[in-house]
Amino acid sequence: MKNLFILLFIFIVMFCNESSAQTAQETIDWINVTLTKMRRDTEYTTMGYSAVIIKDSISNDLHLVIGFDAKSPKDEMSAVVHIPLKNVVVCDVEKENRQNILFITRTGTMDGVVMKNGEPTVMNYHSYKMVFENNKFNKSMMKRLVKAFQHLIKLAGGNVPKEGLFYDINE
Repeated sequence: MKNLFILLFIFIVMFCNESSAQTAQETIDWINVTLTKMRRDTEYTTMGYSAVIIKDSISNDLHLVIGFDAKSPKDEMSAVVHIPLKNVVVCDVEKENRQNILFITRTGTMDGVVMKNGEPTVMNYHSYKMVFENNKFNKSMMKRLVKAFQHLIKLAGGNVPKEGLFYDINE
């Protein structure tokens, strides 16, 4: 009876532990809701980001695709960056009254396409920065967004550096 009770307890602990974990799709949905709240008006009419998670059909690796768009009466710009989650580090950096989320590749590059007024340019990035105005995005929300991206990296089999590995760029 004692062994049965112990097995039942272990099963319940394992079930509760697994049931509270957020899936990649739930995480990306939360990221997109947060990014939608962050759309802002600048010299461009609108400016904002979106994110999609895709799974490579051959390697089964998870990839993040970040979209950026900005429109003004004079011109229009959009970009798409393909980020292999297993191969990046993500951190937040505050600089020049802006909050930034920085993706840095461990090896290789991230591929992207930038369109300005209908003219495409293929880009290869070693780092990619998402920029947010401080008045729209507080520091605690930035930390939560970085944690969400780190969660996706872990789900993809990547490693997340320990807290405090990145120094404050303002120091």
